[in-house]
Amino acid sequence: MNWKKISLLAFLTITFTACKSDLEVFTENYALEISNPKQTWNTGDEVKIVLKDAANMGADSVVWKQNAGKIQGAGGFTLSRKLTNNDLGELLYEATVYKAGNMRTYETSITRFYDKAATVYACEIVRTLPHNAESYTQGIEFYNGKLYESSGQNGESALRIVDLETGNTIQKTEQPRHIFSEGLTVINDKIYQLTYKAGYGYVYDLNLNKVDDFKYSRSKE
Repeated sequence: MNWKKISLLAFLTITFTACKSDLEVFTENYALEISNPKQTWNTGDEVKIVLKDAANMGADSVVWKQNAGKIQGAGGFTLSRKLTNNDLGELLYEATVYKAGNMRTYETSITRFYDKAATVYACEIVRTLPHNAESYTQGIEFYNGKLYESSGQNGESALRIVDLETGNTIQKTEQPRHIFSEGLTVINDKIYQLTYKAGYGYVYDLNLNKVDDFKYSRSKE
């Protein structure tokens, strides 16, 4: 490679770098890396994560989280965390970097399976009950002698009380046409119903009267 080509390459490199904003340079500088990757994680194993700082830019502060919960006492460019019996499923680790007014969150994850194989049980059908085939069932719960059902589809979403013996709807409250209802559960005599993509949850009393709603954004439903 002659000196003209070298000079042109150096010029293009400097020009390209100069075109990047401070925020772009800041964003591209950092990355998370698990320094002790494993195929299988067990209780007591220590997850070690490094926040890579390619250009040694440093940081004003770093906030670490596991599954959206702040890890108390954690800071700096490294994280060491021992797994407990409760650390199961996908464990998402986040490091939020603050530097000179800029802020960016970086993510990495591991998957933790239960240490013992699941017990396999046999089953048999003892009874078959009718159900409305037009109801796109997303959640169902039998509580205090009543069957509560959350059904989906845009324009068809509803919360129902269903007659267990006939499958007929006893009572129903419908959601707006843009809502796709999903799962439900009953807690402390209140019905909690989630939605798909809309990011809203609804709260009802046991007679299907809406008493509250809430918004969620980070949940994977």
